[in-house]
Amino acid sequence: MEDRPELAALSPPEAVPVKVFDDPDPFQEFSYPNPIAAKRAISHLLGMPLAKLPPEQLDQINSIVAETLNKQEVIARVNTCLNPTLEENRRVE
Repeated sequence: MEDRPELAALSPPEAVPVKVFDDPDPFQEFSYPNPIAAKRAISHLLGMPLAKLPPEQLDQINSIVAETLNKQEVIARVNTCLNPTLEENRRVE
């Protein structure tokens, strides 16, 4: 490359700087970023607006989201708590 200075810009740098992620979940793959995002996902999972749920079920969802934003845990707990009741509501409608 010494005889071709125009290729000098294409040579790799001596050391590539490395920066470690401070956030264990930088792409929000494991946790919802906030309670509103978690509630949107729950609404999408249930296929209905949360406002149509009975107050007891909405309280359960608020409790779940207040305790954790972990996606797997939120979905599992919502499925456990709400799915039997939701199946009954869908049959009635």
